[in-house]
Parts: sequence; structure tokens; C-alpha cells
Amino acid sequence: MERLVYNLSKEQAYEFIRDYALNLEVFADKDLVVTVQTLMDCGGNLAQTARKLYVHRNTLNYRLDKIKRLTGLNVKKYEDATIFKLALLADRRIR
Repeated sequence: MERLVYNLSKEQAYEFIRDYALNLEVFADKDLVVTVQTLMDCGGNLAQTARKLYVHRNTLNYRLDKIKRLTGLNVKKYEDATIFKLALLADRRIR
């Protein structure tokens, strides 16, 4: 995925983020970014993700709800988590 995104021009990367109307503020919050990355590493398993992050499951759900509120993406679904990951890579490409 990273190679795909890094081969985009900065304009294309910005366009990808704009197409999904994502709030770039979410990528500045390291806890939220690490949460999604860990969730994907754990195959979407919430209990395992909470253990790896050393947070209570309610805290994990709060973070996931915050991501949904800021981006409209339900990262509990693999497709939305993948879009989030691609948008994160695109955001890094822009900066």
C-alpha cells in the first residue's frame, strides 16, 4: 500500500483525501492513528487491540467512535480501516 501511495503526486494524494472529505485533524492525533494501526495489526479483534494498547475496552470504543465522528469512517470495518490507512499515507505524502 505504501508504495502505491508514495508513487502518487502530492496533488493526487490531496485529491484522494478530499474525495473522502476526511478531516485532517484526525491524523494529528497520534493516539487515534496508533489505535487504527493496532486494530488492523490485530485483524479487527477489539479485545486483542485493547490489550496491546494497554487501554480499557471502553477507551478503545471511545477512540473508534471519535474517529467515526471526525472522518465518517467506521474503522471496525476492514474496508473503512483500509481507507483510513491509505488516507494516512496520503497525508504523510503531502507533508
